[in-house]
Amino acid sequence: MPPIANELVGQCSNKAIPRLESPETAPLASELFGDQEIREYRHSDSTTRTNDGTAHGSSKMEQMTKREVLLPSQFMNIPRTSAETGLLGYYLSPHTGAHSVRLDGRFLEQQLIPPAADFENVLLRSEKDQCLRPWDEGDLERLNRQELSGSLHVAPLAVSFDGAWTIQEETPSLDMGALADVGIGRGRREE
Repeated sequence: MPPIANELVGQCSNKAIPRLESPETAPLASELFGDQEIREYRHSDSTTRTNDGTAHGSSKMEQMTKREVLLPSQFMNIPRTSAETGLLGYYLSPHTGAHSVRLDGRFLEQQLIPPAADFENVLLRSEKDQCLRPWDEGDLERLNRQELSGSLHVAPLAVSFDGAWTIQEETPSLDMGALADVGIGRGRREE
C-alpha cells in the first residue's frame, strides 16, 4: 500500500470491508487483518515389508505456522449484496477486534428510503461542462504566477456520455513542478 494510503487507512480505527472487485485492493484488505499463528498437527502412518513380515510405524509432528487471517480471495468471493444474500463484510474495531457480520437482505430493503419523486437520480451535464479548459491569465493571477513560461501544460480531458461514459485515450498532462513554487504538488519541470 502506498505510504499516504497507509496513513489515511491507519487513521480510521473502525474499518468495514465489504465485497471487493479489485485484485489490487484485496491484498491490502488482507494485510489489515494481519497474520495468525496456528498450531498444526500432522500424523503419518507407514507400513514397511521386512524379512520378518511387516513393520508398522507412526509419527506425530506439531508445528507452528503463520498464515493470513483472511485471504485476498475471500474479500472477492463475498456474495453481492441482494435481498437474498444480505450484506456481508469483515470489520475491524478496537472494541470488538476482527469479525464478520451479515445483515439480512429483507431488513436492508425495509431500511431503504424511497426515491424522491421531485429529484432526478442522475443529472447529466453537457459535454462542455465535462472538459477542463486551458489555463488563462486569471488562473495565473490566482496562483500568483507571472507567466506560463512553457512549462505548464493542461490538456482538456474529453469525456462524453452516449448511454455509457467514454473517456478519450489522451489524458491531461500537468507538470506539477511548475506549481511547486506556489505550494501545489511536486514534480519535475519540462525544459
